[in-house]
Order: sequence, then structure tokens, then C-alpha cells
Amino acid sequence: MDSGVRCLLTSATVVFGMTPFTARADLPEPKDAGAALADGTLSAQTGASLYMMSSGAAATFAGPKLTIEYGVPITRRLSFNTGVGLTLGACLARGDERDCAFRPGYAVEPFAGIVLRSRPAGPTWAYAKVVGGVVLVIPDARPVGAAALLRAGGGVRYDLSQRVTIGLEATGAVGVGHFELNYQDVERELFGLEVAAVLGARL
Repeated sequence: MDSGVRCLLTSATVVFGMTPFTARADLPEPKDAGAALADGTLSAQTGASLYMMSSGAAATFAGPKLTIEYGVPITRRLSFNTGVGLTLGACLARGDERDCAFRPGYAVEPFAGIVLRSRPAGPTWAYAKVVGGVVLVIPDARPVGAAALLRAGGGVRYDLSQRVTIGLEATGAVGVGHFELNYQDVERELFGLEVAAVLGARL
């Protein structure tokens, strides 16, 4: 009986180059499960943003936008994100009166919400986001307008390294607020659209 067991152990050593007692010792230790959750993500987004306020009449505020966003992991795929965006409004002249189709000025949009990541396919991964916030539209020649809004969308990221990621993101927004259009302060609907390139870093 003992000779049979000894023979089997010898065969395992020859075939696999290890004994049953050393096989597990050669395997790498699993990565600390809490390490990834301890990393926050800071990202900068630059692109184009459009806000349209309408209630019968319509006014459009659009221009380049810069957004700074920070994400705190909740689970491996879900994070709580907060940030602020700044849009520099452009003036596109129209008609004989040369008024602005796009209002000049700027808009500030603080927000907070959640981001859900997909399972990564190599260095590429997708995500969806839903955030809520407010937007302050500050045109050059009109009083400040404000609205509460809900923004949703998603994007695709590519990991250049364990710390640096790049990607593209697109979101849409809906909201209700007060804006002065045609010299009136009336509650109006707000719609938004944004497309941006993203550069992120895991801290």
C-alpha cells in the first residue's frame, strides 16, 4: 500500500515538475481586494456643450466646456461622482439685427451622481452615468438664469496604464428653471447636450 502511494507521488513529480505539497506554494498570492476600492479617479473633460431654454420662444447657449470630475468607488463597478463644468458661451450673429443665435457669457454646472462600469474587455471598458445638479447661465447682456437638471449618458474608456485612462463621453440633460427670454422672467424647460474627450487618473 505504501509503495503504491509512493509510486503515485513520484509520477506526479515527474509529470508536473512539483509535488502536491509544493503546488500551491508556487501560485501567486491573490491581489488585495480592497486595493482597487481605495483608489479615487480624477478626470478632466473638454468638449462642446449646448443648453437650449424654451417655452414657446427658444434661446440657445453653447460653446466649449471644461469639466473636472472626481469619483469615489462604492463597489468595483459602481462609484459616486461629483464635479463642476464650465461652458464659455459663444455669440453667433444672425439676421439684419445682428443679435446672437448663441448667447455669449458662461454657464457653471455643479453636479453629483453615480457611474456604473461594464466588465472590462482588455484595456477597454464602457460606463453609464446619471447625475443631478444645477446650472447657472450667466449671459453678458441678460440677468442670470438657473435651472435644476438631470444629466444622463455614457462613454468608453481605454486604459493607457494602471493609472492613466482616456476616452469619449456623450450626455444629454433635461431640467426646469427661470430664464429671461424676450425680456421676461418665465419658468422654462431646459435641454442640454454634451460631447467630450476625457483624460483620467487613478489617485
